[in-house]
Amino acid sequence: MNASHIGYAQRKIASVRNLQRTSFPIPTIDGTKKAKVLMPVLGGILTLSSQWSPVFGDTMMGHLMAGQGNERLDAGCVADCGNLWLNEDGTYSLAEETKPVTRFLLELMSRLQAVATVPMIDMRAYAKKLE
Repeated sequence: MNASHIGYAQRKIASVRNLQRTSFPIPTIDGTKKAKVLMPVLGGILTLSSQWSPVFGDTMMGHLMAGQGNERLDAGCVADCGNLWLNEDGTYSLAEETKPVTRFLLELMSRLQAVATVPMIDMRAYAKKLE
């Protein structure tokens, strides 16, 4: 992980968050269910290692905090070192830990479970953009 990796991830996440998203009513055997409320897009970064020492020091924190709004990183994993997660108050939890990739995967799955299932997408809304 380095400054250019973080900057690239922040710009890429912003481009995804700026896309138009849709939700559509869902037909089921019990009748049509209301369209699902769209949840915020989670964005993060995964790298094998970091060029900084200490990895989770002021340098990394400065680059993370530079990404605000749609550019914010919600999560990150440095595979040989540890993880970072955005807290509800806008601060980051940075932790060097054992088995960081496994811990990252389990926490990511837990956070994805909290936002439930994928909403039904209005495919025709996307098809209109092809014209």
